[in-house]
Amino acid sequence: MKRKLVAGLALSAVSFGLVSFTPVHADVAGAANLDIVVRDFPVTHPDFENFSEEFISTGDNNYCANHGATGGTCGELIFNTSVSKGAIGYDAAWYTTYAPFHATCGNGRSKAGDWIGQDGRPHLPNTMLPSYLQLTTTADTLKYGECNNKTARGYTQRGYEKYVDGMVSGTKCNGNVWANAVYYTPGMVQPFLKFAPAAAGAEIDMLDGVEILKAKDACDNFFFEHWYSDNNEFAKRSNTVLTLPPANVAGSSKNIYAMDYNYGNGGYFPLDIVDTNTQTRLDMATKANGGCTTDQCDQYGPQTLSIFCPPYDYQYASTQADMMNSKTAGLCATWLMAGGPRSPIAALTAANSDAVLGPRHLRNYGFTMMGYAKFKYNSKNQVNAAGLPDPEIFEFTGDDDMWIFVDGVLVVDLGGTHLAAPGRVDISVLAANGHGCHADPVLAASGYMDPPLMNQTAAGQNCFLNPDGSWADNTWHHLHFFYADRQSDGSNMYMRTSLAEIAPTKYGQPTVTGAEVTVTDGVATTSLILNTELSDETLAMMVAGGQSGTIPALVVVRCTNYSIEAATCLAHDTLGMFVESANFTMDKGADGVIYDLQGKLKDKAGNEYSLQAGDEIAFNYPNNDPLSEANNYWTTMMYNGTFAMFGTPLFVSSKAGKTVETYPPEWASAKLLVNPTTVIEMKDTSLVRPEFDNKELTDKAGGDDLPKNSTAELLITPLPPGFIDGGDQNGWLEDHWTEITAAPVGADGHANGGVSSPGATVVSDKGGAASGRCYADANGTESCSSISFRTSQPFQVNVRVFDHLGHFISQYTEGVTDPALFKAMVSAQTVPNATSNTCTDGTDYANVTGVGEMMVTIKMYPVSQQGRKIGTGPYIYQVSIIKEHYVYCAYMGGGGFQYVDAPYQRASFTTTRGYRRTTK
Repeated sequence: MKRKLVAGLALSAVSFGLVSFTPVHADVAGAANLDIVVRDFPVTHPDFENFSEEFISTGDNNYCANHGATGGTCGELIFNTSVSKGAIGYDAAWYTTYAPFHATCGNGRSKAGDWIGQDGRPHLPNTMLPSYLQLTTTADTLKYGECNNKTARGYTQRGYEKYVDGMVSGTKCNGNVWANAVYYTPGMVQPFLKFAPAAAGAEIDMLDGVEILKAKDACDNFFFEHWYSDNNEFAKRSNTVLTLPPANVAGSSKNIYAMDYNYGNGGYFPLDIVDTNTQTRLDMATKANGGCTTDQCDQYGPQTLSIFCPPYDYQYASTQADMMNSKTAGLCATWLMAGGPRSPIAALTAANSDAVLGPRHLRNYGFTMMGYAKFKYNSKNQVNAAGLPDPEIFEFTGDDDMWIFVDGVLVVDLGGTHLAAPGRVDISVLAANGHGCHADPVLAASGYMDPPLMNQTAAGQNCFLNPDGSWADNTWHHLHFFYADRQSDGSNMYMRTSLAEIAPTKYGQPTVTGAEVTVTDGVATTSLILNTELSDETLAMMVAGGQSGTIPALVVVRCTNYSIEAATCLAHDTLGMFVESANFTMDKGADGVIYDLQGKLKDKAGNEYSLQAGDEIAFNYPNNDPLSEANNYWTTMMYNGTFAMFGTPLFVSSKAGKTVETYPPEWASAKLLVNPTTVIEMKDTSLVRPEFDNKELTDKAGGDDLPKNSTAELLITPLPPGFIDGGDQNGWLEDHWTEITAAPVGADGHANGGVSSPGATVVSDKGGAASGRCYADANGTESCSSISFRTSQPFQVNVRVFDHLGHFISQYTEGVTDPALFKAMVSAQTVPNATSNTCTDGTDYANVTGVGEMMVTIKMYPVSQQGRKIGTGPYIYQVSIIKEHYVYCAYMGGGGFQYVDAPYQRASFTTTRGYRRTTK
């Protein structure tokens, strides 16, 4: 049941003589970028600022009783002190109703959770994880505290000189002043995520369609349904990108990416803009200063100070110092007198009292974060150059709660308000166990029955497995993490990963993630699939530049078919797409958005080219990169020597204001498609027909019905290059109709039947006859009714004939559905010589020309199904055509050929034609 609260007071922006600060404004090339959603909560929310570790008495020297707690518990001490100081929030409900939630936080005083060893593994098996991840430790307890220089905090090495390398990341102390054992609270969440159903054929929305579920009441999670949801009156949401920059790791064969925010460098505060040199807080993170990337950019503002200041007279307050060794006792006392950690305005009041320490410690704590990355798995990335195990990893060290899921199943469980605790994801272990693709019996008791993602379709499918049950190579998988910062003092956040391939972020710079080029009658439309919508200014700028040709191309193409187009591709390896029209076409949710573009592809000299299958596409951007064309990059100097229009730099930007400032690590690859429209035509309009001799057909029927492929003959004629290059294709067909349907040859023949066109191949049951039974008289009038359509795919055709009263007369069923036979009959005649611009299929076809498309003509005999002549009158023809999915070699104009992917198609056609016999 949902619980209601009264929201606390929101703060306005704080001014400390702010200076201009503009962070990096895009995804960072060569870095690991993740989408994140940050939700901010007021300090009055019962699940935040609870000082749960202080709530329990340890009995050590009667600590709590000696500091004013008559009953011997720190809970009573906090409550009594808060009442006496008039603090907001630590009321009777905090002391009574929520007391069990405070007492169940895993820490060294309550000992309600479990401790973590120096190898980063828990002391006890965590039954919320799959069986293959339930690792335990025999090592000594991991301890975290203040380093001996007092300006840093980290894991102690006093008495324990070695850690297992890579298992415990983050700051380490060579000696310490004090340290506490690292505990956590396991089992707070269910071991699987819940996903909103996706539309048919679409991918699950991983940012707004995911829900993390509470498993039990523990460690101040009374209102857990608020933490990662917008469905409450408290959470204020910001969308942005988390960037893990490259990290140099000695001896590593992988690209390592890491971020490290800790006590020594000020901590992690995504909702604040902070000067990292002085630790001065400058502003809220806003869309204007790059702190978030969409219109969803909202927060309460700073309501906390970054110091440990429990709401009573803390005995060690006088000796506490910050990372710059400044004493913080006075600032803490002022904060408590103004209302303390649960007051929305007390921290601001205290910060304004100290011009130095105030801006250094005023921060926005009390937030949650959901992060997401889609990554590709390859077994080759789990070993190093020598073939030794070197798996991809994703590591986290921090406070407070952190849960990590891969393919919807829990892999790291670090719940609770704890000291900095480590967690590690080993991709090779997940892959070997087919993680996320089976129902682990260990988790069944928790309600986990079916893999949460395995029933996805289309691009979201992740459960492609090898015979041994491990992940198949080149499969995409999904990583989610859920983080909560719920207690002031410090905000540690260390992340490190070696994931080799991560998909572009939704909230980052506009990125082309896919491209499909549809060719219709020689006109190409390029459909770009993007991670986010483009701004109206970008679209207008693209079209203005493409139509005028006076500014650089904002879309660039790298040619990749070097072996096929050696004569042109290497010389013009990077081209500019000059867009003449650009239209938003579709929002595909988690799959991204689609824009349809038309325009011209040009090289530096202005020569035009056609987009080829496999060519790579990306957005252009102003840069000073001196890379040359030989290195396959498009430089800003290739057009007009400038990247500005009316004095303003030309950036491709999203509607959220994120601009393209880097080329992506992986460019989108173009895929060629055909127009799925099938046009069926009756090519003859004659009413009076020459005599048709049907004696052989009547004899063959013998009083029974003829076979369904014996009432017509089928002609397949490859279309020559002139069909495309002739401009008006319909006009060209009319001019050459007789030529392309004449001079049929046998099914085994491939001779040319004219100067411009190969001869037609006849496919039908004619008792071995090569030329067929239909003919034209001296006036050119056909004896049979001709039905035609164009195709580039294996097909099946069915024609049914009825009289004007609807009585069945005859039907014809035939086709070429075996791709191998289709290729033998058609492709061999249409693929050009392999030494020219051709598709690569291992065969050298010589002295043949064509466009990879053919005209199919059905010549219906004027007979009934019994082989008898039909009478004079009107007849109804019903035509049905099925085309199978097929990849074929197509002529794209300008002398170039490439593979095109043609989808499955169905088409139907009904028409009426009159018929009257004459004598010879």
